Amino acid sequence: MRFALATVLFLLSCPAAFAGAWLRESGTGFTSSTATVSQSRDLAQTTYLVFGVRDDLTLGAELGFDTAASGLQSGSASFFVRRPLVEQRRSNVWAYELGMGVDWNGDLILPNIQAGISWGRGYRLSGINGWMAIDTSVVWDVYKSEHLAKMDGTVGVNFTPRLT
Repeated sequence: MRFALATVLFLLSCPAAFAGAWLRESGTGFTSSTATVSQSRDLAQTTYLVFGVRDDLTLGAELGFDTAASGLQSGSASFFVRRPLVEQRRSNVWAYELGMGVDWNGDLILPNIQAGISWGRGYRLSGINGWMAIDTSVVWDVYKSEHLAKMDGTVGVNFTPRLT
């Protein structure tokens, strides 16, 4: 019970994190890590890192490792650049992302290239601020000539300046 309370308090104290169309400010970064254990004892860990090189240039990486209960290991690594698609002084924020990466499963290594477009917008509703975003991406497997397209939608609410 104490661990759960400590975890909740830690999460409430963390500042808001924006991704998608919002670029990182120059000299600022963000990192996020997740770890998952399934009921069948499969393990997965992912780390996401971004850094604002300039106000109009964000570099990032995503690293993931998986270990099946059988012992088979796999993972992925991707590196990307995010740039504004149009001038960012408007209420709608647009950005594009280009990257490359690799997936592996045992000894099999599969390189890929990635592209994406993101849209975001802040809003105010009944005195509460928030944001909404749509992120699209395509990953092309260079080895297999296959692709995976994805679209994510997010609606966020800033309940207080410290709790998002």
